Amino acid sequence: MTEASIAPGGGREAQEVDLSSFLRLAVRTLIVAVATVAAIALWVRMTGSAGSVRTDLRLGIGHPPQTFASFGSIVLANLRVALGPLLIAALAQIFLRYAQTPPRALIAVFDVAVVYLALSGLLIELGASIGAYGSTVLVDVLSHGPLELSGFALFWSVYFGCRRCRVEPRVLATLLLLAASLIVVAAAVETWAHS
Repeated sequence: MTEASIAPGGGREAQEVDLSSFLRLAVRTLIVAVATVAAIALWVRMTGSAGSVRTDLRLGIGHPPQTFASFGSIVLANLRVALGPLLIAALAQIFLRYAQTPPRALIAVFDVAVVYLALSGLLIELGASIGAYGSTVLVDVLSHGPLELSGFALFWSVYFGCRRCRVEPRVLATLLLLAASLIVVAAAVETWAHS
């Protein structure tokens, strides 16, 4: 299976996809996510809207309490963000199992929904926070953000792989376990890796 067949606009026929293709797609997805966050942060800085964004966000700058309750809350919040694309991926897989080739219009609707969920659930707020608060938030995010964004990139790549290709349950389970593990480790770092 080539990467082009699982990338947006790839092959039309429903084929099996392997783990390495998903991982390459996750790396590309991570690069796009980081670039999106950076572009939003830069836009907030360059337009001089940091003050109004700070007012809108009303972030409590600081570290979360070092408790298991705080850790669990972070994990659940992040997994909720990942749930939407996973449900859409499941719909795409069901459609592939019975229809063989999903209509382009349906894939377009799925794509818009996943991009909307990624932007509204994570990327816009993260970019706006970095743009509005600068190094205060950036230093804080650098401790756990790369792990967290990598986990989300894997979740998003699951959708992008599932939208056109059948996925073996073993490959899917491996990806979901790896993505969830990254989210859990990131939450642990966010909770306990500060003094």
